Parts: sequence; C-alpha cells; structure tokens
Amino acid sequence: MWLRLLGCYGLLLLASTSLGCAQYATIHQQRPALVSTQIRRLAIMELQPQRQEGRQAVRALAAELHQSGRFELVSHGHLQQLATTPLLLPNGTADQYAAIQAGRRLGLDGLLIVDVKFLETDGTLYGTKTIRLGDPEVMAAVQYELIDVRSGQMLDTNVIHSQSYKGDLTPHPPGPSAESEVLSQLAYSGGAKVARVFLPHEDEIKVKLAHSTLGPGSSDSRKGVDAAQAGNWVEARQHWLTAVEANPKNHAAMYNLALAHEALGEFLLARRALEAAANSSPNSDTKEALARVDRAAAEMRLAQRPVAQPFVRPWRSVSQPSRR
Repeated sequence: MWLRLLGCYGLLLLASTSLGCAQYATIHQQRPALVSTQIRRLAIMELQPQRQEGRQAVRALAAELHQSGRFELVSHGHLQQLATTPLLLPNGTADQYAAIQAGRRLGLDGLLIVDVKFLETDGTLYGTKTIRLGDPEVMAAVQYELIDVRSGQMLDTNVIHSQSYKGDLTPHPPGPSAESEVLSQLAYSGGAKVARVFLPHEDEIKVKLAHSTLGPGSSDSRKGVDAAQAGNWVEARQHWLTAVEANPKNHAAMYNLALAHEALGEFLLARRALEAAANSSPNSDTKEALARVDRAAAEMRLAQRPVAQPFVRPWRSVSQPSRR
C-alpha cells in the first residue's frame, strides 16, 4: 500500500516538475516609425478637449517629439498669431485652410491636429451615462491628422487608444480627485502612443515561455529558458536550436525558439518556427505570437519603403476654406 502511494507521489512530483509554473521573459524590440515623412518643422494644433485632462495628451506628444531631436516644434499660440482668422471654428473643429496659410507664413513643413476624447470601452463618451451598473472602464481616444503644409494634403490620420482603466472614478473634493488623476494619466499615455507613430521606438513585450519537456534536448531547453529570462536571447536561441535538433517533436523548444527569433528581429524564422509549433500543439499563445510577429514584420517592410508622396483623402480636401 505504502509503495503504491509512494509511487503515485513520485509520478505527481515528476509531472509537476515537467509542467512547472508559468515562466516569463521580456523581449526588447526595436520598432520603426509607422509613418515616414520628410516633415521636420511642425506645429501641433490642439482642438478644444472634452475635458481639461485631455491636454495631457498633447503635452506627452510634444515632449516625445521634441526629445527625439527629429522635429522642430512650433506652438499653437504662435500659429494663431500669424493667422488672419481664428483657427478653431465655432463647432470646435479646426479651420484647416487658415491653419495651413498661417503655417506657410511660419515656414512650417507640417501641421498635426490633435483631438482627445474619453470613451468607455463600449464607445460611449465618458460622463454621458445617466444610469450605470458597476464601475466604468474608460480610455483616452487621441485622434490625429497630419497635414503637409507645403502641399495642403493629408499625410495620415488615425485614432490611437490608451490602455483602459476600470474602477471608481468619483471625484473626491477638496483637492485633486482620483478621477482627474486617472484621466490625466490615460491622456498622457495616449499622447505618448501617438508619438510612437512618428518615431522609432522600443517595445517591451512580456512573453510566456513554454514549459520544458522530458526526453532528448530537455537540458538545453531548460538552459534556454534561463538564458531568455536573463535577457540573453542569442544564447537562448542556440540552446533551443540544439534542443530541437535533438528532438524535432519538442514543441515547447520550437515555440521558445520562435520567441528567440522574434526577440532578435528574425521574423521570417520566427514565423516558420511558430508554424511548426502550431502544427504540433496549437494554442492561444502560438496564435498571439504569430499575430505579433506578422505585425512587426509588416511594420518593418513599411519602414523600408521609400517615403511616400502626400496623398489627398478622397472624402476631404484641406486646400480650400471651409467654415461652418
């Protein structure tokens, strides 16, 4: 009886050693600017934010662009001084024609128009719900439009969302409220994410490593995990290559090898390894890694293309005055 129990305990111990706890490593990945232009002298034009906390988005954006040394920034106020009419229309939108004319007087290359709203994750404007169940989940939505002042044409436009926050956002006067602090942080992070569209940057990605398996190559597989957790992805790659050579069916080593290729910017090799791992043991981690690798590879290809010529959005012209 005792021998049987001891045998079962040994099997459980062996199984727990094989499965182990989830182990993580960090990939520091260099990412290119998503929008490549010849614009250097730039004005940021801020629309009237839904809430004052939204101004933190422009502060973050301006700080990131200035610190990069790639842009010479001109203030909204300076732009307005050289405009013959108000740059903001009564309905809160920008008079792009007036802004472009003022930008040309200033010798600008580009104009970046920024609008910030706070939204709940269902798309509702934050603060408009009269009936609520539970705490809100809110994020900052930062919309930008990049205009080439020299040609009057739109170069790029998009909406970038910050991370979301869920919790109690009720103001607690006197003094700064938790609501104001949270919204300011969301807006600031959203503005910083917009800056990454125009600047090369580093992404820090936390990835879950596959568990080591028993059998041939298991020792190298575990050594690869240790190297990856120490940030040495070159050494980790070599260990996992050895583990896969010893046991081509070791899908854990194959998956981890794909992560090493991704960390080293070898996206084609990463995809091949992920496809092999998915064929052996498909799971959500593999699908997520495939999507991440494909996105990074597409961004790299885009960054290596020649700088695109300005284009006009067919549904909107900014070269003619438009007042409402």
